[in-house]
Amino acid sequence: DIFYANCSNAFVFDGEANSASEEAGKLILKCHYHRFEVVELSGTVSVVAREECCLVSLSELTYDHQAGKLYYFDSNSSELKANEDAGQLKELLAEKKRKEYAELQAKQALERKIREEERLRREAENEKIAQQLKSTLSSVSRHYPWERTSKNKGLSDRIYQTLNKNKVFENLCCNKCGNTERFRDIACFVYCSDCNSEVKY
Repeated sequence: DIFYANCSNAFVFDGEANSASEEAGKLILKCHYHRFEVVELSGTVSVVAREECCLVSLSELTYDHQAGKLYYFDSNSSELKANEDAGQLKELLAEKKRKEYAELQAKQALERKIREEERLRREAENEKIAQQLKSTLSSVSRHYPWERTSKNKGLSDRIYQTLNKNKVFENLCCNKCGNTERFRDIACFVYCSDCNSEVKY
């Protein structure tokens, strides 16, 4: 027989078929045919043909009146069905990928939002701490005026004007501790507010 003439069925009468015929008391043939299946591997869908074989009697065969052919297994219909199933599976996989991508995008957007909210929260906390520190320093400066950095560096206006006039105010420095910002004066003497050493000018 021609293999592809009868829905991809090929009938063979060999030793096994002869033995089966003698035992059954009727003609038994060995039928070779293709069964088509859908295979999905790593997201790729394909249709594969698997060759099968079985012993059949004439009563088990189907007659195609339009084509005038006998067959046991309709491989053509099997292939059509497998192709339809493969198409549906491809659509399902594509929809799954679209859904997973949308979920990934949403997850990434949520993570970005959380990171941004955390950044803003830290900035607000840092700003609050900075304001508290500024308020504390301001309070300390009010209680300890010699700690304030002012135009006069803690000196009286009289001494300040004298030193500024002589152009030594900007270079005023304690030789003992290196302080250049906080001083006090008694009479015409200038003292370092940090170490209480007399500062020569």
